[in-house]
Parts: sequence; structure tokens; C-alpha cells
Amino acid sequence: MPLNTWRSANDRVIEAFLPELAKQLRRPQADVRRTGILATEFPNQWVRVYYGDNRKTADSVCDFGFAFPVISRRKEAIAVFALNAGYFTFNHLCIVAVRGSRLAKREKIIWGPEQWWA
Repeated sequence: MPLNTWRSANDRVIEAFLPELAKQLRRPQADVRRTGILATEFPNQWVRVYYGDNRKTADSVCDFGFAFPVISRRKEAIAVFALNAGYFTFNHLCIVAVRGSRLAKREKIIWGPEQWWA
């Protein structure tokens, strides 16, 4: 993907999730819109997205390092903001887990089937 296209796609994800993103970053929306996400705001954690209703039999799995998820109930979507990979949007019918490192065996489920229709 050309760099201009990648940047444009990242900008669209920021704009689409701006209210939730600003709240998570604890900064005003105007500030986030102006500066984007600062490198220091990316945590040393990994985000894994499983498609399907069971982690053991997931249809697809995506891993992101130095990343954080933002869940938007109003959009029925989840955005993952990753320092080096960029920003991605997933529909809410997935399982989202965070881990302390790429090799960590333990992960914390922060979104799953029990939240889909709650």
C-alpha cells in the first residue's frame, strides 16, 4: 500500500473513532485531531482479535504489537491502533484480548460474545 494511502486510511479511522479515542487518551478531541496519537501513548501490550465466537476455533486471528483497542458501541465496531502497523477497524462480532507481550500465554478478554448484543 502506498504511504499516502496508508496515512489517509489511518486518518479516517481516527476521525471515525474520535470521541472514544479522545476519551481513552484523556485528551480533547480537537487535540487528538490536530496531533494524532503520540508515540508515547502506545502501551507495551499486544492486542489479538479473533473472528468467531470461540478463540480455540476462530476463523481468523490478527495480532498487533504496541497497540490498544477502542470499542465503540455506537458504531458496533472496534478499532485497533498499533504503533507500527497502523489503525484498523473490525466489526463488533469478534473477540478482543490484550496480552503483556507477544509471547505471553495469558491474555485478558476485553470484548466477546457476551458483549455483542448487550
